[in-house]
Amino acid sequence: MNIFNNIAQRWNRLIPPVRWMVYLFSGILVLSFLFAPTPSPHDYFNTDFSYTSSSKIYFNNVRSYYYIRSNEQKAGFHSYELKKQRMRAEEWPFTLLLLDNWRSEEVYINVEMDSLLVALEVDTTRYMVKAFNRDDMHAIAASVYLAVKENKIVKAVYSDSTTIVFDDRKDRKALETCLFDYFRWLDIH
Repeated sequence: MNIFNNIAQRWNRLIPPVRWMVYLFSGILVLSFLFAPTPSPHDYFNTDFSYTSSSKIYFNNVRSYYYIRSNEQKAGFHSYELKKQRMRAEEWPFTLLLLDNWRSEEVYINVEMDSLLVALEVDTTRYMVKAFNRDDMHAIAASVYLAVKENKIVKAVYSDSTTIVFDDRKDRKALETCLFDYFRWLDIH
């Protein structure tokens, strides 16, 4: 009880403006906890492909070290391929490239599939190999990213009915890294 009396005496000795500031800041803190916005779930499947300058600066200054950059000056693109992916490119049925359209400040993902590949099965979704546009490739990337994050099955089906399942931890990590950087660049995270 003696401790509480000491604290009360010291509090009463403070000048009123200091006490008012303590009340004000504690009130602001309580109100910010009470009325904090709830985080919205991320929608990985819908995007307009535009990015902010801060996300591009983050990628160029922090993440681009892990990528091999190729310049396509006439097309207005910079393409980025993950170094870990390039080392395993012969074993993979598809590769992922990040395409920076610097003229219109948009970023795309390019899913380059093996010529003998018939379909890509991601969890319960089956993507038949065809000529994909940017929206289709984005949907594939979103499906693969969510499947890798949730430890679901990703497999490639070839024309001779052989399949390759992405169950190696290093392969899944490389996929997750590339797709994480893509969605971070789009500011979806």
